[in-house]
Amino acid sequence: MALWAACSLFLFNIAYAIKTATINHVDDFIGLIQTSMVTKSKTVYTVLSDVDIKTYDFHHGISIIFDKNRQALVAVAGIGKGLASITYDDFLSKDGWGNMWVDINHGSGASNSVGMYAAGLAEGLSSAKRISQFYSNVFQSASKDENTNAAIVNIKHSFERQLAHMMNNANLHAGTTSLEPADPYWRHIRYVLLQMQGILDGYNINAFVHGVRELNMVENRILILFIHLFGIF
Repeated sequence: MALWAACSLFLFNIAYAIKTATINHVDDFIGLIQTSMVTKSKTVYTVLSDVDIKTYDFHHGISIIFDKNRQALVAVAGIGKGLASITYDDFLSKDGWGNMWVDINHGSGASNSVGMYAAGLAEGLSSAKRISQFYSNVFQSASKDENTNAAIVNIKHSFERQLAHMMNNANLHAGTTSLEPADPYWRHIRYVLLQMQGILDGYNINAFVHGVRELNMVENRILILFIHLFGIF
């Protein structure tokens, strides 16, 4: 069972769960990420942040790097570094919109799977505030209506079955790192799932820091469904 480690209030070095194996190469993280996804536990690998998540202006960009000495994926200020980077201009209060640029560093030596997860992690860290607001608006409103609330429960059950099917075909299993599927369709499904897991982990790290409710993968998928339906973000 994953355990939470302490958080430094000065550097906001967030040890988001304790790793369970020595990481010799960044691709070794995929096996740990897969285990977390299958067991639905908190992350069983370490993610650190060298920026103060509560006060950092993500307009300046954030990058995800692999720090072998600290055996962790680390969020650092600036773009163009490490595995993936993101810039987020949040103009929602000004003109109702926001702009996000995500870049995967294909020269990092990491696999596409790791790159997609890192991109999602940066996205979740950057947009957590808006994700939280959207979640509160959608689910608090829905829970007031008995029929709508029952429908969401049914959707959750359906998504759980679909998610298990997709993870199996995308070759995402608990344990050691698995190979990417030969089928291009399922290979890209794998990338999407890893990106979504990254968004989820990035959001939950932020939620932990701010003391708000964390989400699971099924809730994350429902949010994405609503976002696509209503054209938000």
